[in-house]
Amino acid sequence: MDDASGEPEPTPKPAEPFDDAEPKVGIEIASILAFSFAITMVVAAAYYWLSGMYHSDVARAQPPRTAVVPTILVNAIQSSDDAETVAAADDVFAELVDGLGRSWAVRIHLQQEKADQASQKAKADYQLQARLGKLREGRHPLYLRLTETRSSELVWSSTAWLEPEKDAPANLGPSIAQLASPFGIIAKREAERTVDDHQYGYACLMRYVTYLRTQDLAMRPALDKCLKSSIDDSRLDAVRLAIRSFFLIETSTPENRAARFRQAQALSSRAVANEPKEAYTHFAEARLHYVMGRCEAGNAHTTHAVEANPYDPVLLAILGNFASECGMPGAELLIDQAFDQRTPGETFSRLTLILASIRRNDQERLIALSSSPADGISFSPAYYHLCEALIAASQGNAERAKPHWNSLAKIVGSRPDDPEEVLNHIVVSQRIRSRIISFLVAQKVLVQPSQTAQNPV
Repeated sequence: MDDASGEPEPTPKPAEPFDDAEPKVGIEIASILAFSFAITMVVAAAYYWLSGMYHSDVARAQPPRTAVVPTILVNAIQSSDDAETVAAADDVFAELVDGLGRSWAVRIHLQQEKADQASQKAKADYQLQARLGKLREGRHPLYLRLTETRSSELVWSSTAWLEPEKDAPANLGPSIAQLASPFGIIAKREAERTVDDHQYGYACLMRYVTYLRTQDLAMRPALDKCLKSSIDDSRLDAVRLAIRSFFLIETSTPENRAARFRQAQALSSRAVANEPKEAYTHFAEARLHYVMGRCEAGNAHTTHAVEANPYDPVLLAILGNFASECGMPGAELLIDQAFDQRTPGETFSRLTLILASIRRNDQERLIALSSSPADGISFSPAYYHLCEALIAASQGNAERAKPHWNSLAKIVGSRPDDPEEVLNHIVVSQRIRSRIISFLVAQKVLVQPSQTAQNPV
């Protein structure tokens, strides 16, 4: 059982080994052995008793694990020699580095002009090269290329069109999100390489990302263990606390949810206290406050989270939708940014964006969010079927929505005619569950349950 304090304290050092003195003349050997054995047992018993006092989250405290975070060598942006483009390139470089550095999923190294280029490249996992083109019809083209330094493999390339009157999140948001977010290109590659259930530190956080993608229940025991083990990097350890709070809620049952919320709150509060400038710590706090119906606190932490990192589409989508429900000014803009920055195959923000689009009756966006190969059933099957049911219902196609709802019910092990029980497995917010049910009833996908909120999404 998780205790309310959240995470384990450092394990105390074992008692110093007992130093046996030289045996005195006349003492029987058997007496010495018996005495030594007794002392050894007393010391061992005391050590294990003291260790038990620091028990937390079922497992005893683990030593800090090393954080091995992939690094990006960011080259200076190339451009033509005219003064306007050179100045623009300098500004874009500063904004790009600032944006990439806001993500916990990567580390940034800057190219040093006077240092040995080969040596710099050898110390990084990836290299980002960019070239800014001249102004064309009010826009600068920014050509981006990401390569893996170990193999020189071209990993990703893109062209972003930058408009001088727009801010950095609008101009560079999609590119930064694809490169550096926990669901971006680099994190996805690193997660695919993390196949050992017994890895800790950054690898554990990447395993959690994989779990969110696949909802593979077999991953839960290993995640439960590694997320309890501290990381010897203050920022990543705060992210670990935040993610552990997510994990406690996501793996809760209706029976233990209240206790899990208390434990998650203790963890997220510790995370914020340890790293108040990290977006994910405020993400965890805001989400918990929203689910508990505390709009004012949720909005405050949402503001901090977005200020810390406006380039994470999952964070923007989830908090933006909650914040909109709570009447926070500017919340709809967060949802728009999340839509622009969305990562193919990331089901959680897709579900949130679908709910927001239904609430806004934005049929054009719902069409854009319709299923594609990247949103296939291999990614979080339960969320996939819920997304498909909602999109079909929003298009007035109840007959196409019903099989997806039935598949969702089968996956979570509930009866299709008990929608509250079905959604209770994957949607922790009572308010959102009620709105989904009311919408599906209004669209004739479900029959009106006996206890359902009446307001559609």
